[in-house]
Amino acid sequence: MFFILFYIINSVIIVGARRTLIFLLLASIISFLFEYVGVHYGVPFGSYSYTSAMGPMMLGVPLFIPLLWSSLAYFTMEAAGNYYLASLGMVALDAAFDPVLSGPLGLWRWSTQGQYFGVPLTNFVGWFIVSLIIYSAFRASTGFRPKSSPVALAFYASYYASWVFADVLLGLREAGEVALIILVIYVTIIQGSALKLKVNDH
Repeated sequence: MFFILFYIINSVIIVGARRTLIFLLLASIISFLFEYVGVHYGVPFGSYSYTSAMGPMMLGVPLFIPLLWSSLAYFTMEAAGNYYLASLGMVALDAAFDPVLSGPLGLWRWSTQGQYFGVPLTNFVGWFIVSLIIYSAFRASTGFRPKSSPVALAFYASYYASWVFADVLLGLREAGEVALIILVIYVTIIQGSALKLKVNDH
């Protein structure tokens, strides 16, 4: 809840109250709908179910989940400065925390063991699709175009690194190593994209 509160405060300061409210509503509604379809029909993420560890639920979806989608999508957008790269950044985040959250911590369970440390590859396709829809809806509603912020990128990287540490700490060393490689590649891409934009501006 502290993470979500921090997101809302930061968003109001950076993009304003109106855009904050629009983003929060769009991200929460879109993510809830996809999570509902995912839990009940296995599309687009794969077949899974949440456990009681996630707290109160509505129609099989924890109430916390849409708020988590909103906060992660916002911080990734600010870090990437580009909606397509932000969608990839959301996939990268899930690559870091899904193995440990669906594995040792047991916040949700996959019906069958997937190819990526127990997580099905369809899940990452689903994350990209849902993220891109959220960002596309936000841009269509507000016309907002983000710019990559070094501070936001540093925050994204440090948050990501905390999940790499969690992977290793809870016995998923190989998952943590792969996630770390993904993080380095992603940050390099973001920095290269930001540098290219800066050169073009001049």
